[in-house]
Amino acid sequence: MGCDLIQIFYRKVCDFISKNVGKKFEDCWKESANKLENIWIYRLRDNAASFGNGSNTRFTSHNMCDYIMWDDNSRTFYCLELKSTKSTSLPLSCIRDNQIKELTEASKHNLIAGFIVNFRNKNNDTYFIEICDFNNMIKEIQKKSFNVKDLEEHNAIYIESKLKKVNYSYDVQNFVENTHL
Repeated sequence: MGCDLIQIFYRKVCDFISKNVGKKFEDCWKESANKLENIWIYRLRDNAASFGNGSNTRFTSHNMCDYIMWDDNSRTFYCLELKSTKSTSLPLSCIRDNQIKELTEASKHNLIAGFIVNFRNKNNDTYFIEICDFNNMIKEIQKKSFNVKDLEEHNAIYIESKLKKVNYSYDVQNFVENTHL
């Protein structure tokens, strides 16, 4: 029981922290994608389903991913869940079980599904890992978190980024060229 409470608390902390900086990362990704004429991107809504004037938020929707994206040139559909961390590793507790399950199910179809993981270090290291490679990585590493080295050893693709004044821009065009079907 105690471990369950700790895990629930840890997830709540991850959710709280990710609402600020994680949202900024998501916004920068979308802004970078929107600059390309061949890319259509849509943020899936993940709002609480509330009752009684918004005071009851026990029931929330849990989407499999943050964004769906389409590349006109390669005719490729993407399901993308974005994660950002200031740490040198990302705890698996920050990834919901339904995301892994549903991205895995989606990947059985003619599309690309996976995680874009942003490490907010001096290089702003950002990687994409397809869900099948992610699942293999988790089985092999036998840890409660993963880092850049783990991603690199499991076929993750590095995504270039550039610091503008405050925010980053991401090379979405290169990303789709390296991941299309």
